[in-house]
Amino acid sequence: MLFLVVAIPFIPTRKKRITEIIQQNGYSAKFEFEAKNITSVHKEGLITELVELNPDLIIVNGTRILKKQFIEKCPCPIVNIHVGITPKYRGIHGGFWALYEKDIENFGVTLHFVDAGIDTGKIIAQKRFKPITTDNYNTYPILQYCEGLSLLESHLTDILEEKLPTIENIPQESHLYYHPTLGEYLFGKAK
Repeated sequence: MLFLVVAIPFIPTRKKRITEIIQQNGYSAKFEFEAKNITSVHKEGLITELVELNPDLIIVNGTRILKKQFIEKCPCPIVNIHVGITPKYRGIHGGFWALYEKDIENFGVTLHFVDAGIDTGKIIAQKRFKPITTDNYNTYPILQYCEGLSLLESHLTDILEEKLPTIENIPQESHLYYHPTLGEYLFGKAK
């Protein structure tokens, strides 16, 4: 909690860098399509709404853990854009933790199906890349989301047609990460 209360307000927001990342990837900070904002995945009646909408696919990112009952009743597959390389960096802040562990080779993003575990679903695609020196805790997820959207664009037809490629270089190691402590952030190997 100290990290969230004490450190987060002082980490440079790097708004200019975030805008640059979004523009370089050909995206906009504004929605250019009709979207439905769901305030809670545990909202009563959500499954009924989803059945009525009859979607082909649901895409999530940064959401709370979806309950097994929700996943089982969902009328279509659910895909997560995970800001980390799974299963090695499951949970939150996967890019930060890869850098913290001096594992820059596993800084990246994973596109995977959602199952009842935490970032344990079948992997669709992964992309590894390196942040630049001006990136920080606030820009890492923006980089990862942009790359994740690119993966989604590349694999959308395969996902819908259930023709998924075989993924190579999936780490065997698996660890679940949470917010860093204040000490891990201030005195750790990554900022």
